[in-house]
Amino acid sequence: MIEIKEHIALADHGTFRVGGPARFFVEATTLADIKEALVFQRAASMPLFVLGGGSNMLFSDGGFDGLVLKMCLRGIVHEGDELVAGAGVTWDDLVAYAVTRELGGLENLSGIPGTVGGAVVGNIGAYGKEVKDILRWVEILDGGKVRRLLPSECAFVYRSSVFKTSVGRQYIVLRAAFNAKKQTKPILNYPDLLRHFNARDTLPPTLTPAVVRRAVLEIRAAKLPDIRKVGTAGSFFKNPIISIEQYTELKKRFPEMPSFPVAEAGRVKVPAGWILDKICGFKGKRWGAVGTYEQQALVLVNWGDATAEDVIRAADEIIAAVAAATNITLEREVEYV
Repeated sequence: MIEIKEHIALADHGTFRVGGPARFFVEATTLADIKEALVFQRAASMPLFVLGGGSNMLFSDGGFDGLVLKMCLRGIVHEGDELVAGAGVTWDDLVAYAVTRELGGLENLSGIPGTVGGAVVGNIGAYGKEVKDILRWVEILDGGKVRRLLPSECAFVYRSSVFKTSVGRQYIVLRAAFNAKKQTKPILNYPDLLRHFNARDTLPPTLTPAVVRRAVLEIRAAKLPDIRKVGTAGSFFKNPIISIEQYTELKKRFPEMPSFPVAEAGRVKVPAGWILDKICGFKGKRWGAVGTYEQQALVLVNWGDATAEDVIRAADEIIAAVAAATNITLEREVEYV
């Protein structure tokens, strides 16, 4: 029997540390818990929000007038060259599990907060890797039935998937399997990683998953805030993907503007953080209790008692400034609930 709680502060369940109450709140540790919660939700004809680690969320000041279902399905199993993990497993715990067993494939995604379920839903990525690159399959609850999907069925794109974009259907990620092999070639072509290792007088004799993980964690610590100390959801905006023609025009005005290739022909990705810092001068800017992080302008921070409205106002000012300076419309990566 699940415990249905009422009026639970969502600020306590999101790394931004803002947000009003959830009308109802359930923690599900089994598939049976989820199904029971859904019976309650449907009987009451209320909206449902499925919550992982709350690390990519901005909860509204008014809260959520429905049922918040927090996924707490745990467990990690190593089967052959697969790692299978429950949706409620902390993502970085899964990465650490792989690395301590000398299993490669996940190490570039070290240090990203949130859960396995959220990682799949949002197709998280960093330092040259995305979840879609290492996913074997994902198990979901779809209309009361458990199904298994292959990556090709998940409609993965930059920071999104079918689990975010489906209309009229509620997919709930239960668990997922990832590639994890003893022998993998490290992916080191991302600029931050290249700079990190090129700055060393001597390289380790073998670039093991543990060595790469340690490098990624050092890089992240140098430019991202500690979510244990301040409220933040990490990168607030997506890196824009624009046409090569638009990039060429911007390059004339801003010769040092970097770009990265994408799969889509005729388009490139440009770093939003660079635009916010070098063009708009937003690094370290404050709007009362909200600010951009002093080491990374892409990250919005709640320095103490900010409200969701405070965050939205700051984000809107940033979006307007970037549009005026570059004719690029930034998209929020953080989900507003």
